[in-house]
Amino acid sequence: MHGIARVLFSCLTVTLATALPCERSNKGADFVVFGDSWSDNGNTFALTNKAWPTAAYYQGRFSNGPLWLEYLAESQKVDLQDYAFGGATTNNTLVQGYTGSASDIAVPSVIDQVATYLPHFSPNNVHAFWAGGNDVFFGLSAGVTGDQVAANLLSSVEKLSLSGAKAFLLFQLPALDKLPYFGTKENIPLQPLFAKWTTDFNTALTTRAAAFRAQHPDAAVQIFDTHRFIDSDLKGYDNAQVACLNATTQQACAEPDKHVYWDAFHFTTSVHKDIAKEVGKLVKDWLK
Repeated sequence: MHGIARVLFSCLTVTLATALPCERSNKGADFVVFGDSWSDNGNTFALTNKAWPTAAYYQGRFSNGPLWLEYLAESQKVDLQDYAFGGATTNNTLVQGYTGSASDIAVPSVIDQVATYLPHFSPNNVHAFWAGGNDVFFGLSAGVTGDQVAANLLSSVEKLSLSGAKAFLLFQLPALDKLPYFGTKENIPLQPLFAKWTTDFNTALTTRAAAFRAQHPDAAVQIFDTHRFIDSDLKGYDNAQVACLNATTQQACAEPDKHVYWDAFHFTTSVHKDIAKEVGKLVKDWLK
């Protein structure tokens, strides 16, 4: 670290990085990430003694190559702190998160991840949150709502803010109902429920983030519209609905770079690279 960050002004934008009115002076920032398998670059792999994910995945990532946060850290030339775990929920008290081939290994929630990070906290750092999908997958039968899950994320943001954090990047969820998981006959009936839940969560996240910013005018908050970006990004791929990896044989397709999804739930590294480019436009001034 190279000094104490000073926030010159605050902003709250929901954007695909088309306009960037928000800038911070934040010398020596690390990029710190909390979340689930979309951001886990090896924590679950270590937790399971390198048993999960399988060898069909790239070096313990839930993809066929590096993830968005790794591409971003490399392009911005910043240090990365990754606390994300595959299967993580926003708060295990509300919905317990699990990982493993049978989803029977408990993992730290986002709130737990933040608690682990706090002893290493620096006010210079930029903090990113991408989670919520596992809350509905594990908590749908219990009636967990998108607003409850968004509230959990903002609770973690608030905890960091009270410690002096000033820069926050929040990810909305992509269209969960469009995951290859819902391409099977038995899962298709669930699509409307997941579509509505995604919309409810994204709306609640935006609303609660705006309320947080109003209460913390010195904070800089960006929301990445993952839903809109992925829908737009799909147009650049030949196969946007079928997973590249065969879950049964663990054999990959011939051209993974033409696929949006590596498996039933996770993006290919090509999509992660696309995400990193867009997110980089949002946070590059924070990471100088």
